Amino acid sequence: MMVTSTYRDETIKPKYRKRKRVKTKKVKNQPSLFEQPKVKQFVMKVGDSKNLKKVSNIKTNTTTQVEEKLGKIIFWAVIAGVFGFLYITHVFNTQTALAELSQVQAEYERVNRTYEYQALNYERLSGPAEVYRRARILGFTDSSPADHVIILER
Repeated sequence: MMVTSTYRDETIKPKYRKRKRVKTKKVKNQPSLFEQPKVKQFVMKVGDSKNLKKVSNIKTNTTTQVEEKLGKIIFWAVIAGVFGFLYITHVFNTQTALAELSQVQAEYERVNRTYEYQALNYERLSGPAEVYRRARILGFTDSSPADHVIILER
């Protein structure tokens, strides 16, 4: 004999283990992943200075975190901009100094060539060959090697 049962029949009930339900706590005011965070707004009466500190904290944590990250990004962007500006200014100043140095070196080389030319000209004009040539023009005669010997009489 075969026993068949249905739930309606309830002659034979199948044995099932009861599962425990896990209760999940629902957090109030928790935004989902796709929702924008909401900003609480308060209306303050004129002259109400007691709630002044409460009004300064009207934003939720998510918006303050976003603003802090945005503030950090802006801060580091400004720092990077300042360093970039300083680097570019340094490069331009270096190029200007290099151009001035090249100009001074060219002027030094020109003055040095002029000095060496004048020194060579002086050596040529005051050398023995020039002195003997001028002496001949003026009428002086060249002495022989025997003229240099001095004989002393006793």
